[in-house]
Amino acid sequence: MNALQIDPRASRTRIGASLGVDATTAARRWQRLTDTGLAWITAYPPGLAVIGYPRLHCRGDAVAAISAQVCAMACVFSVQRIGGDYQLDLSVAAEDAAALDDLAVRELGALARDPAPRRRYRCQ
Repeated sequence: MNALQIDPRASRTRIGASLGVDATTAARRWQRLTDTGLAWITAYPPGLAVIGYPRLHCRGDAVAAISAQVCAMACVFSVQRIGGDYQLDLSVAAEDAAALDDLAVRELGALARDPAPRRRYRCQ
């Protein structure tokens, strides 16, 4: 996984060499990871240029329902349940900063049952 994070377009031959195995073994390992759902490839259109990482605080009884709702959003490409002050850690793609803000305020804010949901954002 680390080799692909460093060079996502690396050939199986190159990946295998970095792991000390042949290309066939590297390909077989990748297939096993994708078959079990532990690894996947995601692509987004070039128009989605702003990536954001909002964290949502929601009541314990609402986490499952809110998770299901954010998983259905086309712009959300990762949802993780976390501990601490926030219960959900999202990865989202938006057209620009204004679209990311709109997503955060309108769509994500509307999901929370709490009238003043806490959100924290980190953007790239």
